[in-house]
Amino acid sequence: MPGNTWTRDEYLVTLDLYLNTPGIVVDKSDPTVQETAEMTGRTPSSIALRLSNYRYLDPQGSKGMSHLSEGCREIWEDFYGNEKELAYEADRAKERLHSPKDDSSAGGEKTRINTGDSSTETKSRSGQADFRAALRDRYDDSCLLCDISTPGLLQAGHILPWSEFEELRGDPDNGLLLCYTHHRAFDLQMWTFTESYEVIARPGLANQNPSLEQFLCGNETLEWPDEPPSAKYLKKHNERVPWWPPKNSASSSLSDS
Repeated sequence: MPGNTWTRDEYLVTLDLYLNTPGIVVDKSDPTVQETAEMTGRTPSSIALRLSNYRYLDPQGSKGMSHLSEGCREIWEDFYGNEKELAYEADRAKERLHSPKDDSSAGGEKTRINTGDSSTETKSRSGQADFRAALRDRYDDSCLLCDISTPGLLQAGHILPWSEFEELRGDPDNGLLLCYTHHRAFDLQMWTFTESYEVIARPGLANQNPSLEQFLCGNETLEWPDEPPSAKYLKKHNERVPWWPPKNSASSSLSDS
C-alpha cells in the first residue's frame, strides 16, 4: 500500500483520527497512529504526515506540513465543521478497510439504507441572535458578497472564531453577514478580505473550480452599506490562514494597522 494513491476511506479514517480523537499526538510513535497504520496498510510515518497535513489546514492548529494532495484538501473541506457526520462515515470506512470487498451486490440487488431518529444534547450560543440582528441591520440584510437577501439563508459569521476569542463573540466589528455558501467557504479559508477589504480567493481555486471561484469572489471590491468590519481583526484572521499572504499579491505588502 505505501506509495500508492490514497483512497477516500484512508482520508476519512485519518481525518476522523485528527478531528475526533482527544489527545492525539501527531507522531509515528502514538499508539492510535500505529493502529491506523496497521488498518490501512500504510506506515506510521505516512499516517503522521497526513495528520500534519490536516494540522496545516486547521485554522486552530499549529504549523503543519504544507505539501498536500488535492484529495486531502477535498476531504477537509467536506467534513471540517461536520465532525458528527465524519465520525459516521469514518466508521463505515473502517468496516470496508477491515473487510474484503463484497461483490454480492454486483448482480443489481438494491441496497437498503437504514434510517431512524436519535436524540443528542446540543449547546446554544447565548447572544448569537442579537449578534445576527446587529449584523443584519449593519449590512442591510444582505450577504456581503452576493445579492442573497432571504433572511433564512443569511448567517452571522465571526472573523476571529467564537471558540477562541470569547471577548469578541458579541462584537459586530468581528462579524460578517454571509449566505451559507460564502460563510462555509470563509470558514474553510477558500477566501478572505484584505485589510483594505479586497476579496482574495485561495491561490489555485480558479484553476480547480472556476465557477466556485467566480461565485465566491466575483466582487473584488465592495461598497459597504455601513461601517466595514475591523481591519485589525481581518489582519489577525489572515495571519492564521495557511496560504496567506498570496504570492504576487499587493495584499502581501499591506502595512500594519
